[in-house]
Amino acid sequence: LRECTLEGVRPERRDAVGLISRRNELAVAMRDPPMLVEELPPVLQSRSCRGCSIRPSCFLYHRVKEGGTAESSGLPEEFVTDTGHMSARDSTFFRHWDGLLGLEERRAREQLARLWSDPSNNHSGSASGFRTGLQGMRMVQASRVGLQFRYEFRRVADDDDTAAGRRPLMATCDLSVGDLVVVSLDGTDNRGFDQAQVRAMTPTTITVACSDRVRIPNLAWAHASTNMTVDSKSLSQGWSMDGSRTLSDDLYLEAADYLLANGYSWRLDKAEILSGYRTQRRNLIKLMVPDGSDEQRARLTRLKGLVIGADAPRSIAAASTPPDTQRAATVEKAVNLLHHDSLHMSLNDGQRAAVERSLRSLDYHMIQGFPGSGKSSTLAHLVVCAARVGLKVLLSSQTHAAIDVLLAKSLPLLEAAGIGRRKIVRIATRTSAVDKDLRDLVPVDRSGGGSTATPEQLEELMGQALVCAVTCLGVRSDLLAGRSFDLCIVDEASQATLPQTLGPLLLADAFVLVGDLCQLQPVVRSTEARSGGLNLSLMETLHELHPDACSSLVHQYRMCEEVVQVANVVTYEGQLRCATPQVAKRRLALSVELLEATCAVAPGADAWLSRVCTPERPVVFVDTDNLGTARDNRAGERSEDGISTGDVFNLGEASIVSLLVRGLVAGGVAPEQIGVVTPYRGQVKAIIACLARLECLGESNPVEVHTVDRYQGRDKEVIIVSLVRSNEAQDSGGLLKDRRRVNVAVTRAR
Repeated sequence: LRECTLEGVRPERRDAVGLISRRNELAVAMRDPPMLVEELPPVLQSRSCRGCSIRPSCFLYHRVKEGGTAESSGLPEEFVTDTGHMSARDSTFFRHWDGLLGLEERRAREQLARLWSDPSNNHSGSASGFRTGLQGMRMVQASRVGLQFRYEFRRVADDDDTAAGRRPLMATCDLSVGDLVVVSLDGTDNRGFDQAQVRAMTPTTITVACSDRVRIPNLAWAHASTNMTVDSKSLSQGWSMDGSRTLSDDLYLEAADYLLANGYSWRLDKAEILSGYRTQRRNLIKLMVPDGSDEQRARLTRLKGLVIGADAPRSIAAASTPPDTQRAATVEKAVNLLHHDSLHMSLNDGQRAAVERSLRSLDYHMIQGFPGSGKSSTLAHLVVCAARVGLKVLLSSQTHAAIDVLLAKSLPLLEAAGIGRRKIVRIATRTSAVDKDLRDLVPVDRSGGGSTATPEQLEELMGQALVCAVTCLGVRSDLLAGRSFDLCIVDEASQATLPQTLGPLLLADAFVLVGDLCQLQPVVRSTEARSGGLNLSLMETLHELHPDACSSLVHQYRMCEEVVQVANVVTYEGQLRCATPQVAKRRLALSVELLEATCAVAPGADAWLSRVCTPERPVVFVDTDNLGTARDNRAGERSEDGISTGDVFNLGEASIVSLLVRGLVAGGVAPEQIGVVTPYRGQVKAIIACLARLECLGESNPVEVHTVDRYQGRDKEVIIVSLVRSNEAQDSGGLLKDRRRVNVAVTRAR
């Protein structure tokens, strides 16, 4: 299948039986909507189950999902051993969260099934009509970068003379850098050849990276210059693994052009990743049926009491007498370093208090990091204080980017404290997912490079490591099997679901959850799962139970005083403060003279533009109510420009945003320091299309335009918020009623 070649095989009966079974499974999947199996098959014979490694998990589902008993299990003694410790509260907890995961997974499976079962010309969009992929693409470049194969695609339609007036590529789909896509050949049943990651996007091209070469199926044509017949197998085998360009490299692009000339083009579809649901379900199972040593079992039992039983967290009090335990003595050393070592003198009082309370926690502590409050710096000092006294620290977060930011902040402090890179491990399945300055910390790369280290060397490396960093879903790595940590720090914990967060917590004696409960909740696509509470993070749940176990970082270093006032009105109720007078009085460096000169010649940009962009007014609301053209269009409507997004958008407002960007750039603001944020994906596309017409931005258009969800964690000198909704019915829509989302939008600007 990999080389798309045929080979004769003499069929036997067992082959036919297996083939027919697969055919029946496929027929059912095509006939019925995808669904998760809620009923397990009958219990096997006792001799088959007694030595089974997943017997505890099987018995857990038998007890909780099917109401099974020791007698119905077929193995009464083992059933009691595996599940006898569970209370009714435990069963209710597992049934609830496993059910919510099932709803969310079903939603993902439906999206994935549409890619395979819908006709080729239909599966580029979701049910709402919003395009999640790209069709009609031509491969224009193939290259090898390190261990990756990179491919650049361009729209076939951009090859003609009308391309100059066409909307930018990123304005026609819901793809962004970092997204995973499925690469297929359009117009055929050959779908899903390879999975790739989007590495770059320009107005006309998109570049993706794969661990293997993208396959070209059903290929057989006579190559004129070499007088040879080229097929899929010879093409893939001819690649030079040392990265040099060979004849086969040129042939590859020629093969793609050959297919294009015969009516075939490429398509890229946004991928649904299902493996994460298995990991989250595994986390729930391990919490219910702990295994391992007595110490590990005791730790998981305590974690269950904290998460399910709502037990209050314990802490080590400040010592007035010599500490009575080894852990208390170690913590006192770390706290002493925090308060007296010059390495930590840059912390403010609130940050220092948060670090100390986290160190003293025996169970858990929470840190509420308000926007711009130096959350990452605070965590870096916490990591260093713990590691300097020999405590093993596990860093985790939902995303690779968040972990890399935290690790990059920690490294200079760790090195200054005498902790070298040999004692720091960054775990990732693909090295390419890690920041390039941190890749030397990754011991194993499974995307093709492997590792030259022996098992003994890896064991030694992990044994001496004081700091390990891994994503929440990456904790299933074999490198972490059987290991435990003194402290786990989960960044962006307010954006992770409870089953996601459990993964790293299962490995640690104590944990610190860090995030901002006033910003966006975890992303949950299933309406039913969201209604059931899957969008409630563990941090939010524990904060409601024990608010005293949380430290708030309220002094921020990002925003000027006027922006802070808006954030306090929207969300923080006066708690957010500027850390220094210099921060409070910060102003935008902009030439009013240059701006006014632009207003004099720019169509539609009269005196209002200079009033809006003046540095002395850091916060301005632009009222478009009197403009008849600034009205939102709803899903299914088509504007005069032909934009039909399947989402809400406002072309008049997008034009105003374009004028604002032009004025700011004319006044001397670097385009890279201007950001545009909006609640609606349709408006993102409309604004990108308008900005593409500005000559001052050039072809690359460095102004970042994203939805609120994608802008969380970013900041710019100037942020333009496009609220979109404007209609006779005065319907503001659901998104603008979400205070968390509005809060994120107004706190991105410096």
